[in-house]
Amino acid sequence: MARLIGKPYIALPVGLVKAALWAGKRLGLTQYGPEQVGFLRYRPVLANRRLKEVFGYTPRKTTRQVFDYYLESRSHANP
Repeated sequence: MARLIGKPYIALPVGLVKAALWAGKRLGLTQYGPEQVGFLRYRPVLANRRLKEVFGYTPRKTTRQVFDYYLESRSHANP
């Protein structure tokens, strides 16, 4: 995703992120602490199985197609 929007991606060691969040929280710079690292690393993924089975709805676009649509509409909004 970072590459697609032309942003840099830097993989940081987990220990460094935990330490930075711990320090930031202690100094009052952020409300987030090291306990958030797991959430940041393993974001919840919502399954759409029940949407398909219970409601009979199947999305017409893939995640990639929706992201590409978002990028396209964003470029038209900010020429």
